[in-house]
Amino acid sequence: MVVREQKILNGIEFNSNGTKMFTIYSGASGNDNNIDFINEYDLSTPFDISTHTYRGDSERCNLANGYDSGSHQIPKNAGDMSFSSNGMHIFVINRGTNGKNDDALYRYDLTKPYDVSTCTLAQEIDPDQTGVEINGWRSGSIDTNSKRHHAQGVAISPDGTKIFISFNGTGEGAASDKSGIREYSLSTPYDISTLTHVDTAGILLPNALPSANPDALSLSADGKRIFIVYHGSNTSNATVEQYSLSSPYDTTDFNLDGALNVNDLVLVFISGGGSALAPLPVDQINLKDKVLVNKILLECGANIKEINAVRKHLSKIKGGNLCKICFPAYIQSFILSDVIGDDLSSIASGMTTYDETTFSDVQNILKKYRVWKKVPTKVQNFIKLGEKNKDLETPKKNDVIFKKTNNILIGSNSVCLEKIQEYCESSKISSKIWIRNIEGDVRKVTKDLARKIKNIKIKRPIILISGGETTVKVKGNGKGGRNQEFGLYFCKEMKIQNPNQKFYILSAGTDGRDGPTNSAGAILSHSSLTDISKNKINLSKELKNNNSYEVLKKIKSLVIIDGTNTNVADVQLIYLS
Repeated sequence: MVVREQKILNGIEFNSNGTKMFTIYSGASGNDNNIDFINEYDLSTPFDISTHTYRGDSERCNLANGYDSGSHQIPKNAGDMSFSSNGMHIFVINRGTNGKNDDALYRYDLTKPYDVSTCTLAQEIDPDQTGVEINGWRSGSIDTNSKRHHAQGVAISPDGTKIFISFNGTGEGAASDKSGIREYSLSTPYDISTLTHVDTAGILLPNALPSANPDALSLSADGKRIFIVYHGSNTSNATVEQYSLSSPYDTTDFNLDGALNVNDLVLVFISGGGSALAPLPVDQINLKDKVLVNKILLECGANIKEINAVRKHLSKIKGGNLCKICFPAYIQSFILSDVIGDDLSSIASGMTTYDETTFSDVQNILKKYRVWKKVPTKVQNFIKLGEKNKDLETPKKNDVIFKKTNNILIGSNSVCLEKIQEYCESSKISSKIWIRNIEGDVRKVTKDLARKIKNIKIKRPIILISGGETTVKVKGNGKGGRNQEFGLYFCKEMKIQNPNQKFYILSAGTDGRDGPTNSAGAILSHSSLTDISKNKINLSKELKNNNSYEVLKKIKSLVIIDGTNTNVADVQLIYLS
């Protein structure tokens, strides 16, 4: 994107809905008579800068507007900026110069929200004149001797009572000369004349070197994370660091979560089962809450896409949120699918792809299956909050984070079925891929399959190959899994619809585990119902209690194998003779 000739761009911001973008254009190099500006752009697609339209020079904010030689100094090297939550104030940092004490924090007021053409300089904090501690590091007074660092980044809390400023130091000498993020309180919201340095807070940055310049700042929506950009002197130290805060907008207690170089490559390997095995709940709920919600969803008969829609919105990494964490690094994801149709957004709940579902969808799903009141109150409250707060929503298709993400599907249920058929052919066994993408309630699915078999003319023994992922409505307290119930219901339906047809059926999970059992599934035949009767088992009663495991165990029809360390959904092999 080309904005102006001979430009220096130091800061970027968006309005709340992403339809406007703003950049700070510095004229410090002699352009525009040494005047700095804030440029305004319209985005036809929210947060997609490729759809930008420059509003024109007449619509930009002249940072000299309101300059008064008697009380204000004109910005000479504008850096980072931060808007108030209502879009009526802009806070701008004058970057200062190492060796000089010319740092400054400005507040510009707007007459219309996010209309920067209406900006007027309202307030300025000058450390030399006010005595407000902006220079230095966790020290109670201005260091008037060394002055080895300068302000570069700024971020403000939504309520206007906290301001955070990043400083670039030399990395030499005392702690006061090192780079860091400093915290300030405002006794009157957005009024920087009431600004006070919080001596007990702040973050001393570990990469405090001249070549690793701490620049722009950004805060997460909940205030529990703070991000800082190091523009560095080369690509090796141009990084983004993420710090988690124990309390929102409070740098008293913090932890470095990680750092990413803008040219870093993150390799991600994803397989089915990631939804269950990679839980990282949002801060508003705990793991126990999320486990309970997952259990409720599995038992109510919701399909996998519905379950994953809920999972995504209760996770920090699912629904594309992993890309948000890794950005601006490049992501190369290799995916093994266990999802019908290989929808990337459903595999492991779509960690590296966009999410089309919303918090409203989540609530509707829970209400659809009449379990809304069963989920923990904290979960209900978070879902309601997410409907109101767009910042909590999962990333969508046009989000810029996905421009640096590439997903490759390396395996799926369809590939598995094709490999089974290849094996059959190589063994000279007659086979056919019969049905792909089987899904739905096991009782309905098995009834439909038995009916279709009734219309098949068997000329010679054949193996019918199918695969997918069915669902079970859990109403009892027995032990079992969908593949175990699939096999038993199939036998019942074959007895009704095809009583003279000889058959064998294998229904199993490719990961080697079917439900909360040590079994992969079941292998049964036309004689299995007789075996069940001989063992005096009331099959209807046991199925009603979802106790398929114990039935199959008694007739020795369980498939017990080691875990396969992969997951591409379920397979069904039906041998007809």
